Amino acid sequence: MAELLRDEGYTVLEAGNGAVALEQAISHKPDIVVFDYAMPVFDGPALVESLRLTMRPPPILVGVSAIRESKSWCDDHGIPIFVLKPFEDSSLLRAVDSALKLAREAQRPRQQVGSGVRVALRSACVLAVGDLHGDDLLHDLLPASLQHARVIVVDNPADAERVLELIVPDLLVLDDSPEHDRMRVVATGKAIPILVRPTALSEARILAAMDTIPARAKG
Repeated sequence: MAELLRDEGYTVLEAGNGAVALEQAISHKPDIVVFDYAMPVFDGPALVESLRLTMRPPPILVGVSAIRESKSWCDDHGIPIFVLKPFEDSSLLRAVDSALKLAREAQRPRQQVGSGVRVALRSACVLAVGDLHGDDLLHDLLPASLQHARVIVVDNPADAERVLELIVPDLLVLDDSPEHDRMRVVATGKAIPILVRPTALSEARILAAMDTIPARAKG
């Protein structure tokens, strides 16, 4: 994609994941951001929300995905330009050309309720730190108001601190581990609510379940 656009005369920056894309966008202020809905570290929704929170005005967005349902998400969040994978080169070029025309408008009217354009929505976001990939218990810990929030999982505090430089999540989920003490300080300074996930949660649940087993069966 980058090579195709460069051949057409565009100046192109590349990013291997959504977090790098956000850093590039903040630093270089591109006119257009072509993003994949499914990306590591920051997925498409996280990138879109962060761009809109940190850049004024935000760049024109072009969504790309092999997931058909993601087009509905783009429609609901005010992203009218979408390309479904797999696609021909001409489809991408038409999408970027349309985005460039929007970017060149001196003044873009703000989206208004009742105008026929759907208003961009801000979804709730939870940042979880630790080895939580595939942890079905994580959503059980979240308050009811965040049960349907988008969850960003990073493996270590260093990555989490980089994320917190870019976005302010609605909730930070940490293990009760000493290595997360600095994260607690950072979150407190940014007034981010913290939820501590006990590292012994699974063991505690097993022990609680064992209490219901007859002693002879335990033996």
